[in-house]
Amino acid sequence: MSLLSLIFALLLEQVRPLSSRKSLNKWLIAYVDFFPRNFNAGEIKHGQIAWILALLVPLLASLSLYWLLAAQHAIFALAFCVLVLFLTMGFREFRHYFTGIQKARRNNDLKQVRSLR
Repeated sequence: MSLLSLIFALLLEQVRPLSSRKSLNKWLIAYVDFFPRNFNAGEIKHGQIAWILALLVPLLASLSLYWLLAAQHAIFALAFCVLVLFLTMGFREFRHYFTGIQKARRNNDLKQVRSLR
């Protein structure tokens, strides 16, 4: 099912790209900033604990929702996987950037390559 989810998410990204991930990025930045602000006491183990907590909360939430949807019907679980991939991948967002670099390299234009990096 994961391969199908990936294929559908990539097709959806090509057919109907997400216009802007700014609102998702704002929420994500606020979520990530919470952990150093509240768990950083200057020791490595505090950073490890914060990292585990930062990943554990969304992981458990998404797994719970996936299992709930899978219990209802496999199509719901597939749709959830496609939605998560579609919102988080952003493949098309960076494609144009890499295409410009690739064209400049093919034309042996090192100045252009360096400026695009």
